[in-house]
Amino acid sequence: MDEVSENMSSQFRMECGNHTDEDLELISSFNYWLEGVLMIIVGIFGLVGNSVSILVLASREMRNSFNYFLIVLSTTDNLFIFITLLDYSFTRVFSWPIDFDSEVYAIFFPRVFYPLNNISMTLSIFLVMVITHERYIAVCHPHAYRQNEAEGGGTRVLICTCIVLIPAIIINIPKFFETELTFEDSVDNEGLFNNYTVSYDVTDLRKNPNYIRFYVNWCLLVFTGIIPLAFLLFFNYKIFQGIRYTHARCRKSRSGEINLAAILVCIVVVFVVCNLLRVVLNVFELFWLDNIFRCGDEFMHAAWFHCLNSISHLLLVLNSSSNFLIYCSLGTNFKLVLRKVFNRICRVKERTNLETKQNDMDMDILGVAEQTVQNINAISAVSAVSAVHSNGIIETSL
Repeated sequence: MDEVSENMSSQFRMECGNHTDEDLELISSFNYWLEGVLMIIVGIFGLVGNSVSILVLASREMRNSFNYFLIVLSTTDNLFIFITLLDYSFTRVFSWPIDFDSEVYAIFFPRVFYPLNNISMTLSIFLVMVITHERYIAVCHPHAYRQNEAEGGGTRVLICTCIVLIPAIIINIPKFFETELTFEDSVDNEGLFNNYTVSYDVTDLRKNPNYIRFYVNWCLLVFTGIIPLAFLLFFNYKIFQGIRYTHARCRKSRSGEINLAAILVCIVVVFVVCNLLRVVLNVFELFWLDNIFRCGDEFMHAAWFHCLNSISHLLLVLNSSSNFLIYCSLGTNFKLVLRKVFNRICRVKERTNLETKQNDMDMDILGVAEQTVQNINAISAVSAVSAVHSNGIIETSL
């Protein structure tokens, strides 16, 4: 009987997973160093780099549809980085400025952090697809592209952004219903109601096997993995065909198109590399669905899966943080405008310092002048008193 129970327990551990002390220590180390320390370093660099990119791309010399799309992409990436750092790095790893188990986190996580993080990631994926299609139009259909630019590139960028924002929100609407707030009454030592604590819990929808199978795995895998990857491969192939055709006609126009195409290719390559692990882990979960349904809340992913998941989270932040390096490495106009903006900021700072020094000098001169006037008035007063005393002595002697 004991042998049968032991075999059943062993089979349960194999199907549902089991973590040893070494596994827990390894998972904790990966969470701390990858989702904590490294993610903060990469994320802060990404926030600064994307902000500088927006400043440069919004300048007068860089105004075109392609750069407008890059501005929207950088803004979306900054939103994703900010939420990811706040949720994973600061809250879950370092418990600052709020704790993972705090009521504040419980209130904001189900309705703000979790859904908005997924929406921003999905929107970033769709924007890369839109930018790729924009480059395809510019290279393979230049007349239509110039006509669109003449009619107003900014308006077209706004319309395209709204078009991809709507499906990004629709796809992630179920995320708003995966968690819910829970309220638990707390009583004092006498058994009287004292207060209630706010927490959150997973809803029945998130536990539903069909929801997990068809939405969490298949739907997100198809719409944020397979379709974007196939789309990017197809249109990048078309772009290179268009560049080859352009080179055969006019060598001069090839230089500018290759520079923009190189920027796009690097963005796409970084996107594919950084998102590939996320897609692979999603595919792995498809093979574990039966065990997940059978074990329920007792199911535990293997330690290596948790470690790779931490790497995946870091790679997603790296993907959103790397565009500034791509622009600086390959964007010829970007580097020129960046130097101009930097020099302009330095000149403004120098002018501010000079004005501050001039104001300080003026204040010093004014202070010296006021002190001089006070001294002259004091001397005049002393002279007047002396004269009065002298007149009094003279009158007395007379």
